[in-house]
Amino acid sequence: MKSTSSGFEKSRLYSYFALLRHFGRNIELAEQEYRGFLDILECFESRSSRSANDARVLEIGCGQRFADLLLFHNAGARVTGIDLDYVAPRFSALEMVRAWRANGFERFMKTAIRRAFFDPSYYRALARCCGGKLDFSGVDIRRMSACDMAFDDNTFDFAYSNAVFEHIEHVGDAWREMMRVLKPSGHARIGIHLFPSLSGGHHMAWMDGKHSPKNPVPPWDHLRENRYPAHLYMNGLTKEQYLTCATEHSDIIDIEYMHQGEELLTEDILRETEGYTREDLTTHVMIITARPRPSQ
Repeated sequence: MKSTSSGFEKSRLYSYFALLRHFGRNIELAEQEYRGFLDILECFESRSSRSANDARVLEIGCGQRFADLLLFHNAGARVTGIDLDYVAPRFSALEMVRAWRANGFERFMKTAIRRAFFDPSYYRALARCCGGKLDFSGVDIRRMSACDMAFDDNTFDFAYSNAVFEHIEHVGDAWREMMRVLKPSGHARIGIHLFPSLSGGHHMAWMDGKHSPKNPVPPWDHLRENRYPAHLYMNGLTKEQYLTCATEHSDIIDIEYMHQGEELLTEDILRETEGYTREDLTTHVMIITARPRPSQ
């Protein structure tokens, strides 16, 4: 796949404006996050036959907003989130300096702008969804690689992740580590945004899967000419490759698929994306629920 410097800059500029519009939908985003959290919570409670209260829960790649982790914390779970970036649970001058040093200027500026102008209304909306005030105190977030976790064996009752594993270079190492830190009775729920999908290039223009006349990015551009590249690492794995990693290191309990973009997939695009099937191109999310093998 090729890319150009002009396309890269146009892509960067479009992404910034799209990101601002995205954060401007705070109430909708908070409600969406809360519905997603309820799905994760239901997965834990139905498989564990227990409530989240006092359970040891791990989120892999909690992100700067860490909404699911915060909601688990407020449900009584003992939570730990890990991320390659420095994540500050509280917005303070000292924490922002630490984020600047750890994450670099560009990522720091995105976080600072979001924290100052968008996050207050977002967290208020999230609090309304769960019917009370959000408690940030005691939220444990650590800067750590999913491929080398500094936790003892058999530490957590539940592990989960959303749209993170597609950014991990050595997925097998991360999956093995996740199974190692889970208790024998524990399980994991891993949501993966698949690279061959319409929005798998992680360009903001296609994150909702809808076509806009103002959108300059062609569908599946990341698999075709790649004129508008994203600005982050993606491993490019297909769902079959993820399943190989999962079955090698765990017992799979369940798999869910979500689809996107069928109406935009033409025969010309199929020819241009040779090597990917129609199913590859239209499956944008897979959710794997798995548990440690008895020998692990």
